[in-house]
Amino acid sequence: MTSTPRRRAHSLLAVVVPALVAGLLIVAASFVPAQQPTARVVDAGPTVQTRACAFTGAPGALVASGAEVETTLLDGQVIDDPSVNGAVTGSVVLRAAGEQPLTAGVRSQSSAGLMWAECRPPATTGSLLLPDPATAEVVLVNPDRTDAGVNITLSGATGQIQSPGLRGIVVPAGSMVRVPISVHAPAGAPVTATYQASQGRVQAAVRSLTTAPEQAVATAPKRVAVFAAVPTRPTGARLLLHNPGGERAEVTIELLGPRGRFAPANGTASLAPHTTVAIDLGAAFTERDMGLVVTGSSEVLSMLTTQGANDIAWMLPDEAATDLMDAVPEGTLQVVNPSPDEASVTMVQVHPDGTADAPQTLTIPAGASGQFPVVAGQVRITSTAPIAAAVRVAGTGQAVSRVRPPAGVVVPQPGTMDPQLAQ
Repeated sequence: MTSTPRRRAHSLLAVVVPALVAGLLIVAASFVPAQQPTARVVDAGPTVQTRACAFTGAPGALVASGAEVETTLLDGQVIDDPSVNGAVTGSVVLRAAGEQPLTAGVRSQSSAGLMWAECRPPATTGSLLLPDPATAEVVLVNPDRTDAGVNITLSGATGQIQSPGLRGIVVPAGSMVRVPISVHAPAGAPVTATYQASQGRVQAAVRSLTTAPEQAVATAPKRVAVFAAVPTRPTGARLLLHNPGGERAEVTIELLGPRGRFAPANGTASLAPHTTVAIDLGAAFTERDMGLVVTGSSEVLSMLTTQGANDIAWMLPDEAATDLMDAVPEGTLQVVNPSPDEASVTMVQVHPDGTADAPQTLTIPAGASGQFPVVAGQVRITSTAPIAAAVRVAGTGQAVSRVRPPAGVVVPQPGTMDPQLAQ
């Protein structure tokens, strides 16, 4: 039978219309946005602060500022009550949750002398001042769970000392490594040891090898450095200085005390770039309750060393500030006022159980010092003018514990997970 034109048109429409409708549906669908996965907020977890004490002295007791502080030896063994005398027998790691700054130190008393060892956060770089490579060594503590690699460079009286043997030092996770410096630098003169971690991080200290125990942590360069306290009437004193910059540094030394601010003999020094020197202050500290100010034309590193009848002390400076907070041992808290204005100083003692004594207030004239008795715990100091503070540690021998400005705590912030990363 022959098709008519009308029948052929109906057949064509039967094929074309469904195809056209399907095409339109596809085009329309392309204009509908696809449903996107919802972004998720990821909890960063609690703030955990870590401090390490490169402690190598006689058994001692820990003083810490945080209420919930876990203290372990490097092998992970927990010390139940580290505040008991003799409880700390080696390097320790402290961890505390929360945003309150964690400060701590270890007080050690033996027949050989008295020592205070600061606990500090591990870092990737820092500098240590050694009074004499023949009688001091570098100690590196790795509190983390991964190995650390460290390179050390030395600087002496004439500049950098070539010491290829101090590169690529491996500090295994949860361990301490002692690094002798005597084979790399001449005896009798101070050197600066600057460390840089190629991987991981460490807490570093310089340790005395003499019978008198002493150690000091890494320090940072400052243009104005204040030593708030020294042992009472030491028989000798030396100021170690290092110029880390590329230009000559001119340094002025001044004493603070009951009769104000004045210059001692040997009160100036000129440091060539990258050199380390010692300034003999002799018997400059003949009076009680004295401090020291070091002012440079550029930033310099400094450490004060003193000798007594049977002990030594190494002291690090800090910058003057109007707000100080630190863990301290029992002793005499000395506050010095290096500013040109009178300072009204308020001190609050916080005990290990969290209770606080009533505030004590003292007015300190410009260039002078004032004292408060303190027990082991934490002190908080506020002042109307920039001041510095340190504790002459109670005991038999010489030791000083500085009181530093409160360090900022890095608080983890919640993050947002990009949903596209999971596709």
